[in-house]
Formats: sequence, C-alpha cells, structure tokens
Amino acid sequence: MKLEFWGFLRENGEVGTRNFVGVMASVICSTTPVKEIAHEVPQAVALVHPFG
Repeated sequence: MKLEFWGFLRENGEVGTRNFVGVMASVICSTTPVKEIAHEVPQAVALVHPFG
C-alpha cells in the first residue's frame, strides 16, 4: 500500500493543508443556525442542503 498526502506546497517549501471548519446541517431546519455559526467562526464553511 502506498501512502499519499494531498496537501499544497507553501512559499517556504513546507507542505500544508487547508484550514477550514465545516459546519454541516443534518436537516433543512438547521440551515439558518448553521449559516449563523459559520459566519461567526473564522475560516468556517456552511454545508447545507434543501432536504429533510
């Protein structure tokens, strides 16, 4: 088994990853709170969907 790391090369030559926080809605009624939380947290991304 070959191990791989899918990062990106930084300007200083080190390998890094993206630093994001995903806030995920499990149902449609949690969409608004998820968006509000993601708006308040630096580097956060709201992951919402239109399904129940």
